[in-house]
Amino acid sequence: MAPSAATPQEWLRTFEAAVRARDFTGGRELFAPDAMAFGTWARAVAGLDNIVREQWQNVWPRIRDFHFEPGAQVQASGDSAWIAGGWLTEVTGADGSPITRPGRGTFVLERRAGKWLAVHSHFSLLVSAVRVRPARPDESAILAEMANDLNEHVGIYGRPFTAERVRADGFGGEAAFTPWVAELDGAVVGYVFFSTGYNTDIAARSMWLHDIFVTPAARGTGVGQALMAAVAAETVRQGGASLEWGVHSANAGALEFYKRLGAVGGEARVMGVAGTRLRALAGL
Repeated sequence: MAPSAATPQEWLRTFEAAVRARDFTGGRELFAPDAMAFGTWARAVAGLDNIVREQWQNVWPRIRDFHFEPGAQVQASGDSAWIAGGWLTEVTGADGSPITRPGRGTFVLERRAGKWLAVHSHFSLLVSAVRVRPARPDESAILAEMANDLNEHVGIYGRPFTAERVRADGFGGEAAFTPWVAELDGAVVGYVFFSTGYNTDIAARSMWLHDIFVTPAARGTGVGQALMAAVAAETVRQGGASLEWGVHSANAGALEFYKRLGAVGGEARVMGVAGTRLRALAGL
């Protein structure tokens, strides 16, 4: 349980300690129930319960040694105060080594019943290290590994992807899809597979996103948003009017992520035949 903070400076130290301890209960005591929050990529998150669920529980377990850097600005006037400054934290990189992540944060505090409470927070990760680019054929093995990990994440087992399959289907003049990767600090930490299509609902060219995946260690760092933004830009560049994809209904995290991007769902269900049923339908 977080102790009561007598000053905004004490409030900041207490919040830092709650994040480092992953003390969600203590953190809640520092925020007003009607608080509003923003993240690096997120739209406004209203209400403390939503802030805890959508931000804290997704980020705090993945970071270590969170702290604001010396020189953070703290100002108070009457029953209002604001805090602004740079922060640092440590995460585990794709190769297992520790990486320091910098960012910026602001808080607006109000003193209610003699207690300082945050009514607004905005955290921005400095994401200049995220780079999205077309994949290379020599990255087929890591693409296959991540594609198989995505399948298992949604309950599809068997790990059907191999480097040879990705190389044959993702590259060259007869490619069935386009593979792009995301790099963070020079390491590949995510990918997308997409291909051009046609949206008959609006009679216009479209882009179909087959897969998007970010390695667990890189989640919460803006990689997913960067991948989606890159594919959206490529859709526009190619004259597409829409970017579409499927999502498993049980994948709550993905559904929430897509909602934050402004995506909306339809009523259609994806159906298909494969293997012997495909051959039977074909009369073979």
